[in-house]
Formats: sequence, structure tokens, C-alpha cells
Amino acid sequence: MNEINNIIEINESDFNDQVIEASSNKLIVVDFWAPWCGPCKQLTPILENVAKKSVNKFTLIKINIDENQQIAAQLRIQSIPTVYAFKDKKIINAFQGIISEKDFIDFIEKSAGKKLKEDMTAFYNDIKKLIDDKSFDEAKDKLLTFFSDNNADPIAISLFLECLLALRQFDEID
Repeated sequence: MNEINNIIEINESDFNDQVIEASSNKLIVVDFWAPWCGPCKQLTPILENVAKKSVNKFTLIKINIDENQQIAAQLRIQSIPTVYAFKDKKIINAFQGIISEKDFIDFIEKSAGKKLKEDMTAFYNDIKKLIDDKSFDEAKDKLLTFFSDNNADPIAISLFLECLLALRQFDEID
């Protein structure tokens, strides 16, 4: 099983670990699909695009129902595509059919109980002020804490590099 960022294809034997157990730590969105399904082919790029932009927010699990009929039967999936959201080891939200990217983002935000993309302007301004005040160590520490949840934020990365350069910590830039 190969995890490419937060999009994973699994089979029924992985379902308990990758979906049920994993949902106690993070929102898990499960896409039930089949290769012959036209609407699935339309929905897949929407789901994957949002997932790629939201790596730390949720995991997208893809299950081919042709190869995993038992789990589809257990969950009473009658038409595809069907998408379930799991949180705290239970189904908390679901939809069938094709939805827009905006509606999928709304689905994720409602399921997670928070916005996918937060306004970080105040945080960036705080870091810029620390840099302007030459408080590079404090700015660096705040950015390191921020990276635990937002490791791919380009603005924060550039501010972090600015701190490292000012502190002459060139060996950390790799």
C-alpha cells in the first residue's frame, strides 16, 4: 500500500486500520468507486484536487467496489460514487453522486468542524514584525510550531528562510 501524500487506495483487509482506527486521529474521507463508473471518473479529479491542497486536513481513501464487494455490502452502498466521512471511528457525513469542488470543500469543512483554509494574515504579520524587530529566534520558534500543522505553506517557508539567513544558520537551509 503506497501513500502519496494523503490519497490512499486500500482494500477491505486494510479498512479497519486505515479508516476506522485512523479516524480517531484525523478526518478520513472514503470514496467508493468503480473503473466502469462514468460519474466516478468525473468526481475523482475533484476529490483528489482538494485532497492534494489539504494534506494535513484529511486523508482520502479510495476503495474500488468491484474488488471489495464485501465492504460495499456491509456499508449498504447501492450506487456509486458514494463518499463517506469518518471521524472518531464512525460515519459522520456522506453523499452520493457528483458534487462541485466548492460543495466538496463544504462537505469536508462541515465534517471536520473547521475551515480547510484559514486566514493566516495576522500570523504572517506577527512573524514579519518579529523579523523587523530582529527577534529572529522567536520568529523561528513560532514558525517551527506552525509547521507541525502547515508544513507546505510557502509564505511561512519564506519567512523561516529569512530567519535562518539572518541568524546565519545556513546548515539548516537544506
